[in-house]
Amino acid sequence: MPFMDFDSGLRPHEVKPELEYTRSLDFLIKDETEAVDGYVSAIALFEGNEEIVKKLTEIKAEEEVHIQELSKLLKLVSKSEEK
Repeated sequence: MPFMDFDSGLRPHEVKPELEYTRSLDFLIKDETEAVDGYVSAIALFEGNEEIVKKLTEIKAEEEVHIQELSKLLKLVSKSEEK
């Protein structure tokens, strides 16, 4: 199912594919960033419980890798839009 921009009211067939790609990746990056923020809060909450903090820190690092990977994809899409 194509990504839909609910804010603009545009239907998927009315959105240029490149714009749809950009918006979809932006959404995913925002989602991953919010997840990182959640892990930061949880790590602070579990301060003192080293086992849980260690695992949450590992998961947070994975989310940060996802952000980097998605950002690279966004750059690729942006380059293809310039052509």
